[in-house]
Amino acid sequence: MDVFGQTLAYANYLLDDAFGEAPLERKVPAHAPHLVDVEIMQEVVNKWREEHERTSSHYFRHPMDLQYQSVYLYYLMNAKRGRTSFEFASAFDADGDGELSKRELRYLDAVMTHIFSSSLNMSFGLDSDQGGRGRDEPLPVRVESLLRDETVAAKIDEIVAKEKKYEYEILDADSDDVRFYMIRDAKSAIMNDLEKIRAVPPKFMCLNDDLDVALPPDERARMLTEVRELLETLYPYRSPFELPLEEED
Repeated sequence: MDVFGQTLAYANYLLDDAFGEAPLERKVPAHAPHLVDVEIMQEVVNKWREEHERTSSHYFRHPMDLQYQSVYLYYLMNAKRGRTSFEFASAFDADGDGELSKRELRYLDAVMTHIFSSSLNMSFGLDSDQGGRGRDEPLPVRVESLLRDETVAAKIDEIVAKEKKYEYEILDADSDDVRFYMIRDAKSAIMNDLEKIRAVPPKFMCLNDDLDVALPPDERARMLTEVRELLETLYPYRSPFELPLEEED
């Protein structure tokens, strides 16, 4: 396993320790541009502060580096929202009076029914300590009173324990948006894929130079010519970050 692979294995260890063993094998993030939320990245750094500082001290890639791309994305997917049951129930108190009216209870009950596929009948099945009225007469109920109902409290506890802090979407692994190609020699599959790339270019493409230094000069020249022609076809205008033609090797 190369050093990059070792950093991924170490990232997997850190993620298992933080969030538990993943039910499915974690995937390597796509070789594509990734937008990074600065505040979320700061949370990642704060969570793995020691690993971050150790990584920053390395001049070269190290097996125990913090693999930021991997831990950032899986932190984003696994971080819990951290709301209490009281905060969850209070979110349905639209007027902020500290009580849940019949309408607000009905809203909460609808959400719970959607999650658990069964109604708790909270609009009509709650005791109230206000005025001595019975269960058949719905009243505004204080959030504290609501959470004294063991059935309701247990269901809300179950919800908040699973609440994700951030929303995310996983793209289909077979999506044509991102493509990674390893260029090894003139007989590699990439040479057969060049025409497909030319016909239907992906949004993001990574051409990884893994050329064998022992390749015959004519084979290397052929490959470089093919790749150059492809890139100049897809991207005819030079980026301002590229060297001027006269400064190229």
